[in-house]
Amino acid sequence: MGLLEGKRALVTGGTTGLGLAIAERFLHEGARVVITGRDHGLGRSAEQALGPQARFIAADAADPDAVASSVSATVDYLRGLDVLVDNAGVGVTARLIDTPLADYERVMNVNVRGYLLYAQHAYPHLARHRGCMIHIASDAGIWGEQATGLYSVTKAAVIMLGKMLALDGGPDGVRSNVLCRATSGRACGTRRRPAKMTQAKAAATGRCHRSAGSARPATSQPRRCSMPAGKPSSSPGPRCW
Repeated sequence: MGLLEGKRALVTGGTTGLGLAIAERFLHEGARVVITGRDHGLGRSAEQALGPQARFIAADAADPDAVASSVSATVDYLRGLDVLVDNAGVGVTARLIDTPLADYERVMNVNVRGYLLYAQHAYPHLARHRGCMIHIASDAGIWGEQATGLYSVTKAAVIMLGKMLALDGGPDGVRSNVLCRATSGRACGTRRRPAKMTQAKAAATGRCHRSAGSARPATSQPRRCSMPAGKPSSSPGPRCW
């Protein structure tokens, strides 16, 4: 029996990449999964590849109505919801100072507003089963990547979003965890893909050491990082201990 046996999960942006990998691992651990995405062709292909315990529902995370309807359809199909994985995201390659307003609105609407809307619509269903939310961020939200400046801003917002949702969800037993995937190999605690899948699984089962919004125990040792001054973004990065 898998660690997620009988669990019901919604993975946004689950038709390709990390979202698809998370869906695959959840299924392997016994969960039933709904994935969302904008591209119907990719969605149907992913649905077929994942097998009979998965279903694709078309939804654009930037569209509030589509978010609401996809959560409703997910709950109807799965007969409840235990896990929300906020993963759908987009980005633009540009310095922040050069980013057009149209790109700003699109990226913020998907990467930040979309995460919040999915959390808000899923929350009542998660609260009924003391479920959890997993928000996919990035090391870019911690260190920043100049080439994708706006993306870095949105991932920093996701980190705080996850913390606030952890505080809100505590009284109802709804956990909120943020996973900062490493896009450049520079982050403290960088993990390879199998470990990242293990982190997502641990978050779904409630076996994470610490939620995004929880306080670090007073007896734990602080984690300290130092970034050599004057290093460009392509440098090996910070030293952590």
